[in-house]
Amino acid sequence: MNSLILFTEKTTNAAIKSFHWVDYVVLVIYLLFTLSIGLYFQLKSKLQKANNTDEYFKAGGKTPGWVAGFSIYATTLSAITYMATPAKAFSSDWLFAFGNLTIFIATPLLIRFIIPFFKKLNDVSGYGFLEKCFSYFLRVSASLMFILFHVIRVGLIIYLPTIALTAVTNINPYLIAIIIGVFCVISTVLGGLNGVIWSDFIQAVVLIGGILLAIIFALVKIENLSEVNNIVINNHKLLEKESIIPQNWAKPWILVLFFGQLINTFYQYIGSQDVVQRYQSNQSFKQVKKGLWTNAILALITILLFYGMGTLLYAFYVQKTGLTNIEDIMKSIGIKANNQILPYFIVTVLPVGISGLIIARIYSASMSTISSSLHSAATCIVEDILVRIKPNLKDKEKMYWAKGLILGIGLLGTIASIILNYF
Repeated sequence: MNSLILFTEKTTNAAIKSFHWVDYVVLVIYLLFTLSIGLYFQLKSKLQKANNTDEYFKAGGKTPGWVAGFSIYATTLSAITYMATPAKAFSSDWLFAFGNLTIFIATPLLIRFIIPFFKKLNDVSGYGFLEKCFSYFLRVSASLMFILFHVIRVGLIIYLPTIALTAVTNINPYLIAIIIGVFCVISTVLGGLNGVIWSDFIQAVVLIGGILLAIIFALVKIENLSEVNNIVINNHKLLEKESIIPQNWAKPWILVLFFGQLINTFYQYIGSQDVVQRYQSNQSFKQVKKGLWTNAILALITILLFYGMGTLLYAFYVQKTGLTNIEDIMKSIGIKANNQILPYFIVTVLPVGISGLIIARIYSASMSTISSSLHSAATCIVEDILVRIKPNLKDKEKMYWAKGLILGIGLLGTIASIILNYF
């Protein structure tokens, strides 16, 4: 059965009543605003006569470090994180939050050993070091795997917000997928890496603001705040003893999660083009260092806000339903899966206008990730493959190819999301 039907069977009727025309206006304004960022950087590059590959692939090497840090943060935090992290805290506890702390081990090691290497190499592609140390075959193999992964990822990231919006409106999910795909592609094509990074910065601010707003309303709407602590402690919503001292080795525990996530973190910051490309967005090592620490601090804030939101949602619905079992709570309020809890809360509890703002936050999480995936995948194709096939490509021709590839990858991702909606 269609997963979207499962999601909306019992939530749609109530949600549509909550999604006012004001919410639609907020969404439209936000989408147009994201488009204007790409247009601004397109016009700026033409006026400054800086319409070249250095500007398009490296943002001219002048991006402030703290802005690049916000961009890394927004790139690695998708709509999946935005909805799934509170859902995880709602349905279980804060165990998986400990994996996020690995960024504080990875960051100083990256600054000490990895970033100087990438800066010295000065390659737009994050896989240039594989050719330098080993062979071109390894470089192109890694690049192709990255490209394939991100083409599929674009489809998934476009698909997820359709779940959020079709839970609160009767808009056709296929139309939503097309709108997200079109806006992301146009904005990325126009703005290049500059547009992507500054869009990421704005969207990161929007993300944090959105979850803060949701937390504030959750605190206001909870009937008895003095009971929250007892609800959380009595139902083991922070951390179970088994997570620290394992009694059942089939269940996850802190050390396994921590070291597993540490490996994943190193891959993301060393082997993933969408992150590595930010290291070249400023020529100064000091600025890149500032960017990585900015990202680490934002990651810590994310742990507190997103897991805190999930715990508050649990306390809110325990008081509202009088139930403590997760399955019973979900059945009582009429949702099918725990990752529906945040969108459901947004559209059934928050006031008119605020719902639109928070849903826009979910869109911002998707759009920053999609734009980064589109741009970085196109960069890999041009720098790792195309220039070897066509070694005499001129600067402008590289840009035309990159823009065409962004269009193509965006189209493939949108089609993939439509297929996911169908099934």
